[in-house]
Amino acid sequence: METVSQTFRSVDGCEIYAEASGNPRHPHIIIVHGISMSSAVFDDVCGNPAISNAFYVVRSWHALL
Repeated sequence: METVSQTFRSVDGCEIYAEASGNPRHPHIIIVHGISMSSAVFDDVCGNPAISNAFYVVRSWHALL
């Protein structure tokens, strides 16, 4: 399944990167990591075909200014 990504800027100026995989018509799962983690810990979840065939998985992270 294809992964799409986009970068946004929040109202307070933080850059937010988001990527999604799966079918957007399926139930959504939003994954947000803690401050001491990297979104890379979710690579196995986001790259799992069984999950992306059943859900639309979105993960994001931001860069502090």
